[in-house]
Amino acid sequence: MGEEAEREDETDLRRTIEGVIGVPATEGNQIDVLRNGIEVFPAMLDAIDEAQRCIDFLTFVYWKGAIGTKFAERLAARAKEGLRVRLLLDGFGCNPIDRELVTMMDEAGVHVRWFRPLPRFMLGSVNHRTHRKVLIVDEGTGFTGGIGIADEWDGDARNEQEWRDTHFRIRGPAVDGLRAAFLDNWAETDPVLFDPAYDHFPDQPKP
Repeated sequence: MGEEAEREDETDLRRTIEGVIGVPATEGNQIDVLRNGIEVFPAMLDAIDEAQRCIDFLTFVYWKGAIGTKFAERLAARAKEGLRVRLLLDGFGCNPIDRELVTMMDEAGVHVRWFRPLPRFMLGSVNHRTHRKVLIVDEGTGFTGGIGIADEWDGDARNEQEWRDTHFRIRGPAVDGLRAAFLDNWAETDPVLFDPAYDHFPDQPKP
């Protein structure tokens, strides 16, 4: 196969994927691969600690445990410092969360919302969830991948109690796509999507 044919195949594949997921591919992104909780959790917590203006966090998994407590405390601390912190929890996947942590974050000023919470009489209906795991800090740094907020992902997959998974830290135009994914779900829970004090819609640099 010649180079021209290979380029045509790559273009066809790219257009096919874009058509399926409904999001155009972007170029010029910096992507760091983070393996297991030993790399992922410190990177995410550092980003939360270093945020200057806003934090948007969406997750399908947020369970009781030390990791969940650590994230809740850091999010609450940043909200108390005046940052806008939005946390969107899937109504099914995050059901095991410690409700005292939810109350603590809410009282600290974190905007906690539930995506499609399950009424007690409909506990058997768990379809149409958001399995997304997205963290966006200051509209410029994003995280996404397979890791949820739970002790099971902590560590370095050294044994069967430490789950193996991968996350990505992203800087560049692709962050806008992550933000759109967050807002797509947030819009179902809150009519307020933007605030000019926090949402500046910056041109994403291409590292």
